[in-house]
Amino acid sequence: MKRIAFVLLFVAALIASASAYTFIFEVPSTIYKGEDIYIEGSSSLPAGTTMQLALYQQKGTIKELERNSITIQDGGYWSTNFETSDLSAGTYKIEVPTEYSADLGSSSTIYQMFEIVDRSSEIVITSSSEQQYNGYLKISGKCATRGDTGVQLLVEGPYGIVYPKQWISTDSSGYFSESVPIETEGTFEASFYDNNGLIAMVTFEVTPGVMTPQSTTSSNTSSTGTGSIMQGQAFSSFSSPAYFTVETEPGILEIYTSSGKNWVVCYVGEDLAEFTVDQHNDNSAEKVTIPVEGGKVYVKVYPADESESGYVTLYADGASSIKVSSDAEEIFSNLENENNQQSGPEMWISLISACIAFVVAGFAIKRQ
Repeated sequence: MKRIAFVLLFVAALIASASAYTFIFEVPSTIYKGEDIYIEGSSSLPAGTTMQLALYQQKGTIKELERNSITIQDGGYWSTNFETSDLSAGTYKIEVPTEYSADLGSSSTIYQMFEIVDRSSEIVITSSSEQQYNGYLKISGKCATRGDTGVQLLVEGPYGIVYPKQWISTDSSGYFSESVPIETEGTFEASFYDNNGLIAMVTFEVTPGVMTPQSTTSSNTSSTGTGSIMQGQAFSSFSSPAYFTVETEPGILEIYTSSGKNWVVCYVGEDLAEFTVDQHNDNSAEKVTIPVEGGKVYVKVYPADESESGYVTLYADGASSIKVSSDAEEIFSNLENENNQQSGPEMWISLISACIAFVVAGFAIKRQ
């Protein structure tokens, strides 16, 4: 009788084991601080079932840090992720909380241990973490572990990736320097990688680029202006010009570009009329002198050669500030739209009317 009872208990255990649900997942044994922990897994739980995974810190007493809800999809697939930017180096685990693990079979994954490694000390940044906007973000520093083998750089800005992940050069001591073109001020995050993964993440703040006055005695910058030369710098190409807003002071305004490329200068004065200046077909600086009453002058600069691009510096004598500005871009865009509208149907109507008048006049002459 006892043997029969034992067999029945054994069979019941087998049935219970067979009917228990499976839940499987893996976590890398090493995670570098700053990387997200992406977890994908499978389960025999019914599709639509929602449960939770918890992140614990294994330092001294076990401490629960965060829980994420997951929902089983068709076919048993599920996924979630945990951020590690605010976590310190040490031992952690991802675990199915007790209230959810009771229904899982013995072949299920209940927890996974892993280590977070902090490599941020390997990167030392020497460029300023706060920079004024001038069309690019300067990222300079040293990677202590790379020597001259290079390092990977990824830069994300307010609206997404501005510098895709790619290798940049380092010298024999690990020093690097990169000027990353940007189109706006804001918060930028630079991530450094090597073949093992993430090394460090560094945050930069870029503020509006109002330049402070800079005195100069250079012979090519003398003017009838204030005697203080303002300057601003931005990246420019034929398809993506540099735009500046110049706040003027009453009197005479002189604006001129840096040399080195054949720049074309377009400006919109206080009367909102647009002018284009391209006096030189070489790499000399372009220069404009106009009377102003203390308002705003909008300037667009681009290379005459479609294949060229680079940073252009705009200087101004007789101005209180120069700002790399999206407002200027909007002014030029509005004027272009107005010109396109004026050269639209009205132009064709005028042309057709002129042709009709010409034909009528010719017919009248023949009749005479």
